[in-house]
Amino acid sequence: MTRLNELWVEVESALAEHTVSGYKIAIIEAYKVLDAVLKSKGYPGKTIEKKLFWAGYSLKDKKGITEGLKLHNEIIKKFSFKLTDFEAKDIVGEYKKAIAEIQEEPAFSMMDKIKVFAENYLSPKSVLFWRNLASVFGFFLAVKLLSGTEVGGRMVQKVVDVSGFAISWQFLAIIIVLIIIALVVHSYFSNKSPVKIKDDNITDKDHGLHH
Repeated sequence: MTRLNELWVEVESALAEHTVSGYKIAIIEAYKVLDAVLKSKGYPGKTIEKKLFWAGYSLKDKKGITEGLKLHNEIIKKFSFKLTDFEAKDIVGEYKKAIAEIQEEPAFSMMDKIKVFAENYLSPKSVLFWRNLASVFGFFLAVKLLSGTEVGGRMVQKVVDVSGFAISWQFLAIIIVLIIIALVVHSYFSNKSPVKIKDDNITDKDHGLHH
Protein backbone atom coordinates (compact mmCIF):
# COMPACT_ATOMS: atom_id res chain seq x y z
CA MET A 1 0.00 0.00 0.00
CA THR A 2 1.51 3.28 -1.11
CA ARG A 3 1.79 5.93 1.56
CA LEU A 4 1.00 9.50 0.65
CA ASN A 5 4.36 10.78 1.89
CA GLU A 6 6.06 8.36 -0.49
CA LEU A 7 4.14 9.87 -3.40
CA TRP A 8 5.01 13.36 -2.23
CA VAL A 9 8.75 12.54 -2.31
CA GLU A 10 8.60 12.89 -6.11
CA VAL A 11 7.28 16.43 -5.73
CA GLU A 12 9.96 17.41 -3.22
CA SER A 13 12.72 15.81 -5.29
CA ALA A 14 11.67 17.77 -8.36
CA LEU A 15 11.59 21.05 -6.42
CA ALA A 16 15.05 20.31 -5.00
CA GLU A 17 16.52 20.34 -8.52
CA HIS A 18 16.06 24.15 -8.64
CA THR A 19 15.54 24.04 -12.39
CA VAL A 20 12.64 25.15 -14.59
CA SER A 21 12.01 21.56 -15.67
CA GLY A 22 12.11 20.46 -12.04
CA TYR A 23 9.51 23.06 -11.06
CA LYS A 24 7.26 21.87 -13.89
CA ILE A 25 7.60 18.24 -12.83
CA ALA A 26 6.86 19.17 -9.22
CA ILE A 27 3.52 20.74 -10.20
CA ILE A 28 2.65 17.85 -12.50
CA GLU A 29 3.41 15.33 -9.74
CA ALA A 30 1.47 17.36 -7.16
CA TYR A 31 -1.49 17.32 -9.55
CA LYS A 32 -1.22 13.53 -9.80
CA VAL A 33 -1.14 13.14 -6.02
CA LEU A 34 -4.22 15.35 -5.63
CA ASP A 35 -6.09 13.35 -8.28
CA ALA A 36 -5.09 10.07 -6.59
CA VAL A 37 -6.36 11.30 -3.22
CA LEU A 38 -9.67 12.41 -4.74
CA LYS A 39 -10.09 9.01 -6.40
CA SER A 40 -9.22 7.16 -3.20
CA LYS A 41 -12.00 9.10 -1.43
CA GLY A 42 -14.48 8.09 -4.13
CA TYR A 43 -15.43 11.52 -5.45
CA PRO A 44 -17.26 11.17 -8.80
CA GLY A 45 -16.32 12.93 -12.02
CA LYS A 46 -14.26 12.35 -15.15
CA THR A 47 -12.09 15.41 -14.51
CA ILE A 48 -10.21 16.59 -11.45
CA GLU A 49 -12.33 19.76 -11.51
CA LYS A 50 -15.51 17.68 -11.13
CA LYS A 51 -13.99 15.68 -8.29
CA LEU A 52 -12.93 18.88 -6.54
CA PHE A 53 -16.46 20.24 -6.95
CA TRP A 54 -17.92 17.27 -5.09
CA ALA A 55 -15.14 17.60 -2.53
CA GLY A 56 -16.53 21.06 -1.78
CA TYR A 57 -14.01 23.25 -3.62
CA SER A 58 -15.09 26.34 -5.52
CA LEU A 59 -13.02 26.96 -8.64
CA LYS A 60 -14.53 30.36 -9.40
CA ASP A 61 -11.79 32.35 -7.69
CA LYS A 62 -8.38 33.01 -9.22
CA LYS A 63 -6.32 31.93 -6.24
CA GLY A 64 -5.32 28.75 -4.47
CA ILE A 65 -5.89 25.42 -6.16
CA THR A 66 -7.61 27.11 -9.12
CA GLU A 67 -4.35 28.79 -10.05
CA GLY A 68 -2.55 25.50 -9.50
CA LEU A 69 -4.80 23.71 -11.99
CA LYS A 70 -4.37 26.55 -14.48
CA LEU A 71 -0.58 26.37 -14.23
CA HIS A 72 -0.67 22.59 -14.62
CA ASN A 73 -2.63 22.93 -17.86
CA GLU A 74 -0.25 25.63 -19.12
CA ILE A 75 2.73 23.37 -18.44
CA ILE A 76 1.10 20.48 -20.30
CA LYS A 77 0.14 22.61 -23.31
CA LYS A 78 3.17 24.89 -23.65
CA PHE A 79 6.64 23.39 -23.81
CA SER A 80 8.24 26.82 -23.44
CA PHE A 81 6.26 27.74 -20.32
CA LYS A 82 8.50 29.02 -17.52
CA LEU A 83 7.97 29.80 -13.84
CA THR A 84 10.11 30.91 -10.93
CA ASP A 85 11.20 29.10 -7.78
CA PHE A 86 8.78 31.22 -5.73
CA GLU A 87 5.83 30.50 -8.06
CA ALA A 88 6.52 26.77 -8.06
CA LYS A 89 6.76 26.51 -4.27
CA ASP A 90 3.68 28.64 -3.80
CA ILE A 91 1.58 26.51 -6.16
CA VAL A 92 2.89 23.24 -4.74
CA GLY A 93 1.98 24.59 -1.32
CA GLU A 94 -1.61 25.10 -2.50
CA TYR A 95 -1.76 21.51 -3.76
CA LYS A 96 -0.37 20.34 -0.44
CA LYS A 97 -3.01 22.31 1.46
CA ALA A 98 -5.86 20.92 -0.67
CA ILE A 99 -4.57 17.36 -0.29
CA ALA A 100 -4.35 17.68 3.49
CA GLU A 101 -7.91 19.06 3.69
CA ILE A 102 -9.36 16.36 1.45
CA GLN A 103 -7.65 13.67 3.50
CA GLU A 104 -9.59 14.82 6.54
CA GLU A 105 -12.92 14.36 4.76
CA PRO A 106 -14.84 11.06 4.99
CA ALA A 107 -14.96 8.81 1.93
CA PHE A 108 -17.69 9.54 -0.61
CA SER A 109 -20.25 6.81 0.17
CA MET A 110 -22.82 5.06 -2.01
CA MET A 111 -25.54 7.21 -0.46
CA ASP A 112 -23.55 10.32 -1.42
CA LYS A 113 -23.41 9.07 -5.02
CA ILE A 114 -27.15 8.40 -5.05
CA LYS A 115 -27.64 11.95 -3.79
CA VAL A 116 -25.43 13.28 -6.60
CA PHE A 117 -27.48 11.32 -9.15
CA ALA A 118 -30.72 12.71 -7.71
CA GLU A 119 -29.41 16.29 -7.70
CA ASN A 120 -28.27 16.03 -11.32
CA TYR A 121 -31.18 14.18 -12.87
CA LEU A 122 -34.20 14.39 -10.53
CA SER A 123 -33.98 17.84 -8.94
CA PRO A 124 -35.97 20.74 -10.50
CA LYS A 125 -32.88 22.87 -9.87
CA SER A 126 -30.92 20.80 -12.37
CA VAL A 127 -30.67 21.76 -16.06
CA LEU A 128 -30.62 18.08 -16.95
CA PHE A 129 -33.98 17.59 -15.21
CA TRP A 130 -35.68 20.22 -17.37
CA ARG A 131 -33.90 19.02 -20.50
CA ASN A 132 -35.14 15.48 -19.93
CA LEU A 133 -38.62 16.73 -19.08
CA ALA A 134 -38.71 18.74 -22.31
CA SER A 135 -37.65 15.63 -24.25
CA VAL A 136 -40.48 13.60 -22.72
CA PHE A 137 -43.01 16.36 -23.44
CA GLY A 138 -41.74 16.66 -27.02
CA PHE A 139 -42.10 12.92 -27.49
CA PHE A 140 -45.74 12.86 -26.37
CA LEU A 141 -46.51 15.94 -28.46
CA ALA A 142 -45.11 14.18 -31.53
CA VAL A 143 -47.23 11.10 -30.73
CA LYS A 144 -50.32 13.29 -30.46
CA LEU A 145 -49.67 14.91 -33.84
CA LEU A 146 -48.90 11.61 -35.55
CA SER A 147 -51.98 9.86 -34.18
CA GLY A 148 -54.16 11.68 -36.73
CA THR A 149 -52.46 9.97 -39.70
CA GLU A 150 -52.62 6.36 -40.88
CA VAL A 151 -48.90 5.74 -40.57
CA GLY A 152 -48.82 7.71 -37.33
CA GLY A 153 -51.70 5.61 -36.00
CA ARG A 154 -49.71 2.41 -36.48
CA MET A 155 -46.71 4.00 -34.83
CA VAL A 156 -48.85 5.14 -31.92
CA GLN A 157 -50.20 1.61 -31.51
CA LYS A 158 -46.63 0.32 -31.30
CA VAL A 159 -45.92 2.93 -28.65
CA VAL A 160 -49.01 1.85 -26.73
CA ASP A 161 -47.84 -1.77 -26.84
CA VAL A 162 -44.41 -0.78 -25.57
CA SER A 163 -45.98 1.43 -22.90
CA GLY A 164 -48.00 -1.52 -21.66
CA PHE A 165 -44.78 -3.36 -20.98
CA ALA A 166 -43.01 -0.24 -19.65
CA ILE A 167 -45.52 0.19 -16.81
CA SER A 168 -45.48 -3.48 -15.86
CA TRP A 169 -43.87 -4.76 -12.67
CA GLN A 170 -41.44 -6.83 -14.74
CA PHE A 171 -40.08 -3.75 -16.48
CA LEU A 172 -39.84 -1.86 -13.19
CA ALA A 173 -37.85 -4.71 -11.68
CA ILE A 174 -35.47 -4.66 -14.66
CA ILE A 175 -34.96 -0.90 -14.32
CA ILE A 176 -34.23 -1.19 -10.57
CA VAL A 177 -31.69 -3.96 -11.21
CA LEU A 178 -30.00 -1.92 -13.97
CA ILE A 179 -29.80 1.18 -11.74
CA ILE A 180 -28.23 -0.87 -8.94
CA ILE A 181 -25.71 -2.39 -11.36
CA ALA A 182 -24.88 1.05 -12.80
CA LEU A 183 -24.31 2.50 -9.33
CA VAL A 184 -22.12 -0.42 -8.30
CA VAL A 185 -20.04 -0.21 -11.49
CA HIS A 186 -19.74 3.57 -11.14
CA SER A 187 -18.67 3.17 -7.52
CA TYR A 188 -16.06 0.58 -8.48
CA PHE A 189 -14.46 2.65 -11.22
CA SER A 190 -14.67 5.88 -9.17
CA ASN A 191 -12.80 4.22 -6.32
CA LYS A 192 -10.33 2.48 -8.59
CA SER A 193 -7.05 4.33 -8.46
CA PRO A 194 -3.58 3.59 -9.85
CA VAL A 195 -2.37 3.85 -6.27
CA LYS A 196 -3.93 2.89 -2.97
CA ILE A 197 -3.41 5.72 -0.54
CA LYS A 198 -2.94 5.08 3.12
CA ASP A 199 -4.37 7.83 5.30
CA ASP A 200 -1.31 9.66 6.48
CA ASN A 201 -0.61 13.37 6.24
CA ILE A 202 1.99 15.29 4.31
CA THR A 203 3.89 17.19 6.94
CA ASP A 204 6.63 19.76 6.76
CA LYS A 205 8.52 17.66 9.29
CA ASP A 206 8.70 14.70 6.90
CA HIS A 207 9.32 16.71 3.73
CA GLY A 208 10.14 20.35 4.15
CA LEU A 209 8.18 22.73 2.00
CA HIS A 210 8.53 26.28 3.22
CA HIS A 211 7.25 29.45 1.67
